[in-house]
Amino acid sequence: MNNHSPGNVDLWFVTETDVRNAANGIPFTPGYSIYAYFWLRRRLDENTMEGWIGRIDKMENFHCSIDTTYTYFSDYRANKKIYVTLDKTAFFEIDEIFPSKPLLFLLKRIKFKPDAKQAASAAVTATVHRLQFHLLGGNSFEHLVFAFLQQTGDWKSIEWIGESGQDKGKDIWAEKDNDTHCFQCANYQQLTFAKIVTDMDKLAQHETVPGHLTIVCGGKVTDGLRQKTKSYGLSKGFGTVTIWSGPELEEKIRKQSPEILLRFFEGHAFP
Repeated sequence: MNNHSPGNVDLWFVTETDVRNAANGIPFTPGYSIYAYFWLRRRLDENTMEGWIGRIDKMENFHCSIDTTYTYFSDYRANKKIYVTLDKTAFFEIDEIFPSKPLLFLLKRIKFKPDAKQAASAAVTATVHRLQFHLLGGNSFEHLVFAFLQQTGDWKSIEWIGESGQDKGKDIWAEKDNDTHCFQCANYQQLTFAKIVTDMDKLAQHETVPGHLTIVCGGKVTDGLRQKTKSYGLSKGFGTVTIWSGPELEEKIRKQSPEILLRFFEGHAFP
């Protein structure tokens, strides 16, 4: 065990080859001294858990920023798979890193099928990570949404008003078929109703209230939040109110304009 607080367990970062070997019955033997540890916060189900990761060889207790030189953070930013083990027997993939302080890691166990080597190999390689919108700053997230709308909508006009920082709730404003559309961008992992109300109230003070309001989120949205948002929006005079969750936005982009992802997530200058 490591020399940190009780409750921590040793953690090894492992390669895809290590995981493949384990799937084929080859034991994992670390080739380096232990330097990382994991503190379990909670188990979400039998194969998923979340908690904090720290390092024995550094002064910090647990990671508080993804903006570091550690390889596993750069791999995560590049949407590469990251594997760990806590006991050299069970293997997990880091499915998501939440931007809290300290950073919260979501680990999903890799389930092997010992009687089918090809199936076990596929279990290691088949996962495609969700886009990590929270790695984009607020301005970059608005830029992404504006680029997507501009390329996919047959607009009479479209403006990224939020670029100036003085939008008063009008992040993106568009017109089509003699109707007005406003897109409010909220790059939050857990969007609150209070935040939505604040933004809607600002927008409702404008002389021109949009006929259609769409709130674009970076994270998940519950059905309860959707219903409360729509009801409140209609009471403020908006014609229609729609919410796109982060996963919904991702699927829209992948289907209608996937090339945008190269610029915002792979660093390509074009398109």
